[in-house]
Amino acid sequence: MPRQYQPVEYNTFVGGLVTEASPLTFPQNASLDEENFVLNKDGSRSRRLGIDYEDGYVLIDTDQEPIDGSLVVSAFKWNNAGGLSTNTVICVQVGLSVDFFRGNALSVSPTKISTYTFPSTQDINRFSYAAVDGKLVVTTGSKDVYIFVYDVTNNTISAQTKRLLVRDLFGLDATDTSGKDLREGANISYRPPTYSAPSSHVYNLRNQGWAVPHSHWDGDDYIADTIKQFTNNDSRTRYPSNADNITAYLYANTDDSGGTKTITRFDAENLVVNPPVNTYSPIGYFIIDALDRGNSRKSALADMQNKYPEDDYGLYSLAVNSINTDSTPSGATCVCEYAGRVWYGGFSGEVENGDSHSPKLSSYLLFSQLVKDSSTINLCYQAADPTDPSSSDLVDTDGGFVRIEGAYDIISMAVLQTTLFVFARNGVWTISGGSGAGFTATNYQTSKLTDSGCISQGSIVVMQDSIFYWGLDGIYAITRNEYGDFSSKNITDKTIKTLYMGISDQSIKAAEGIYDSYESTVKWLYNNYIGATDDVIELNLDTNTGAYYKHRIKPVSGGFPLVVKGIQTDPFRITYTDNDVMVDSDNVLITSGETVITSATSQVGGVKELVYLTLVGDAPLE
Repeated sequence: MPRQYQPVEYNTFVGGLVTEASPLTFPQNASLDEENFVLNKDGSRSRRLGIDYEDGYVLIDTDQEPIDGSLVVSAFKWNNAGGLSTNTVICVQVGLSVDFFRGNALSVSPTKISTYTFPSTQDINRFSYAAVDGKLVVTTGSKDVYIFVYDVTNNTISAQTKRLLVRDLFGLDATDTSGKDLREGANISYRPPTYSAPSSHVYNLRNQGWAVPHSHWDGDDYIADTIKQFTNNDSRTRYPSNADNITAYLYANTDDSGGTKTITRFDAENLVVNPPVNTYSPIGYFIIDALDRGNSRKSALADMQNKYPEDDYGLYSLAVNSINTDSTPSGATCVCEYAGRVWYGGFSGEVENGDSHSPKLSSYLLFSQLVKDSSTINLCYQAADPTDPSSSDLVDTDGGFVRIEGAYDIISMAVLQTTLFVFARNGVWTISGGSGAGFTATNYQTSKLTDSGCISQGSIVVMQDSIFYWGLDGIYAITRNEYGDFSSKNITDKTIKTLYMGISDQSIKAAEGIYDSYESTVKWLYNNYIGATDDVIELNLDTNTGAYYKHRIKPVSGGFPLVVKGIQTDPFRITYTDNDVMVDSDNVLITSGETVITSATSQVGGVKELVYLTLVGDAPLE
């Protein structure tokens, strides 16, 4: 009898979970559901092991209670803490407090270093972190920036606060009594009579280089207010215009017979008879608080008047009285280290009692000067005075700000290779150095990568050559395309879109992601907040195969324990052991009969680098 041959179909099931197919179009090697199994690369399945507390765990009393049933949680791995490359600190936010733990310990919870509690007067936001020069910078949404310094010798962490400072490149509205806007069009070069000029014009002039008094052109060496010198030399008693560049008329008068011939003098008469072109003169003499602009302008004027009492006090009073509050109600909600600087974003677009030149900071990123120590972390401005006649150049190491046109509600930033990615709800933008070079204050470029924005700050995960984030309609991956350019792609459209779209908005916004380099897997937790109506789900993406599978993490009772976030620790841990001192297999004893011991530390190689932050109670939480 001839042999019969029957074709046999084999499936390896390495494709993972797929919800976007019918029975006729179902992709090969995929499965309809994957839960509580580990998908191995050969297609086999392993049982997902349970989660337990770490050895020798300690419950941490956070002294924080849920507000309106919710609690904000975040965490960060602070590498190079205290400037020591082997030192890692784990920072855990629960509500308004942050606990600091050793990140290289075999068990993390027993190693708490200290706790810092932020002022209760501020709103509770998800904190954002950046490590630079061995220090930790934290933004909370308040106007203060918090800088934490780790003392390696004493194993202590101290905090200080700073305000973000910028040069006043904005100025004030200035409309004269006839309705002429002195900062618009041809009016820039208009010299207003003193009787019709707005008081704010005096502040603008001071900010454009008319703050420093100088010697009269012809006469003794005594110095005087340059604005008064101008009006006294003008037959129509006018103020300088916004286009009058005083620096071009500051030089020595070698023909002066009444004073020193080599000092810098103000040639007011010559400036008066030479009308300027209709171009703004340099601006930014004053350094102000980026958020409390009005009050800091008044302080800057007062400092100027104290430094230069020769300036006319009547003009000082006019300028001070023209200044409104002009403030932004809250501070940065996201921070990042990039190109050796600290970057700040996520500001409110609201302006309190400002004017048409007040910046709406929701589309702004502020960046510090190149960080050399703590003193420069908050200095987001050009070091040289732009109005200085001798040294006004912008240099590579300066700070400043970037306005990203069209961006609103910036929620996070991340660095991949040499590029800074800016995540907003309406898209993703990139910032990088121009002409293929690294970023500097004098050479950079911005571009919009995609209209598909990010709606979950915690979902952003950076791995070696990719960034993943959660958007309105799916999970997106940013990678380089075949041309070497970055591009963004929805990676759930053809796989688990139905699953993703079934996740509630609150669960998406609260999602927390982490990359496990040991398993080459991106892991996202959702339903991970107090009051969620379903169990916590861990959605796994195998970055080698592109396969999804999920784990369900059930509470024991009353919604707790609640797994809220994965935290990356050091894969190599430090253990502390006490060893008996031996001689020829005998213990060495002291007079009292006690055994002599020595303490030793050792580094233990690990096979896991993730631990999970877990809440175990709700009044207050631990």
